[in-house]
Amino acid sequence: LIVLFPNIFWAVFMRSSDRLGKGIRTGARDALLAHESTPANRGKVFGFHRAMDTVGAFIGPTIALWWLLTHRGEDIKHIFYLALIPAALSLAALLFLRDHKTKGTSPDKIPKLSKSFSYWKESSPVFRKTVGGILLFTLCNSSDLFLLLALHTLHDGLTNCYFGICFTANEIVILYYILYNFIYALFAFPAGYISDKLNPKIVFISGLVFYTCTYAGFGYMMYNNVDPGYLPILLMIIYGLFAALNDGVSKAWVSVLVPKEEKGAALGFLAGAGSIAILFASVSAGLLWTLINPWTVFVITACLTFVVIFYLSTFTSKPEIEK
Repeated sequence: LIVLFPNIFWAVFMRSSDRLGKGIRTGARDALLAHESTPANRGKVFGFHRAMDTVGAFIGPTIALWWLLTHRGEDIKHIFYLALIPAALSLAALLFLRDHKTKGTSPDKIPKLSKSFSYWKESSPVFRKTVGGILLFTLCNSSDLFLLLALHTLHDGLTNCYFGICFTANEIVILYYILYNFIYALFAFPAGYISDKLNPKIVFISGLVFYTCTYAGFGYMMYNNVDPGYLPILLMIIYGLFAALNDGVSKAWVSVLVPKEEKGAALGFLAGAGSIAILFASVSAGLLWTLINPWTVFVITACLTFVVIFYLSTFTSKPEIEK
């Protein structure tokens, strides 16, 4: 629907609608995954979901890049129309999903909508320490669009030729995004498996180390305004490893800290509070980018993430597997 009326107000409205849909579905989806898994394989379940989800994020931009390379000069609205096909198929696939019916649930036992928002007060100290650290990182973790914007800035005006093919700045950004999603999809399931066998805390913190390296590297490139060469390729690989080690693992980690009947509220709180934190992080990053200098976004983020690593390493412990 974004392509129907090309103006900023309609685009903002449609993107807000998209984010509203994500907010509604994310907590429910994570609760479904948590309920349909066991403490022994929860990391693998969340890792598998992230891997399959990211395979789509790899295939979609690959098709979009192919279209741009083979239809140069044509209206890119066709890409949005093509995206309607998998969107409709995914919606149709939900018709085959059957939910479990709960017998004997009286209306007074149905949790209220405000349950997730007030869950922080009712949760255990272990949950608050862990989720507090995760949300502290989320306050630093601005939108990936800032990385893509930095890549576009670095490659704009350059001759971007790799493997005998020359790309425009827009096309090279898509290529980097494809690489990121490929690495993410490739390592998401192994990361979940390792978190089950080892410790989700160690896996999550390892991901933060990769994140810090990525943002420090981007800060270096933006500050020196150098010919990026092959450094962005390495950094996007590292960033893909960060995503694989963090996204699904964080949810698996949180889900083992709460009783079974509270998983929906706990994961809903994480999703809701995380969305607010990302909004704050992205607005702050935008202000730094616009009012000060783009490189400050990456340097400050890297430094703050180092603080989060120290907090999680010091003040959280290995989770006890639920009974």
